[in-house]
Amino acid sequence: MKFRAGLLAAAILLTEMHASHAAIRIAGDRGGLIDAYVDRYERLRTSGETVIIDGLCASSCTIVLGAVAADKICVTSKAALGFHAAWDFGRKDDYRP
Repeated sequence: MKFRAGLLAAAILLTEMHASHAAIRIAGDRGGLIDAYVDRYERLRTSGETVIIDGLCASSCTIVLGAVAADKICVTSKAALGFHAAWDFGRKDDYRP
């Protein structure tokens, strides 16, 4: 009887562990260095977790749209995506319009 109860407890624990993956929520993210976001979203893509965009996702943050599978992204009615032209801090003198 104890063996059966232990087996049932282990099965429930394993089921709960699989179901407990938390979704990643994005809100209030103004972006930053592109490399950091590319690395973060590559790890997120391989984890299989869901992303919920539920507020501001601007600049480098929007890389998530191309890095994570579309069926793993949820965009709420509160989402605000902000895009702009790319630029590099260190190459201002190379800029030619």
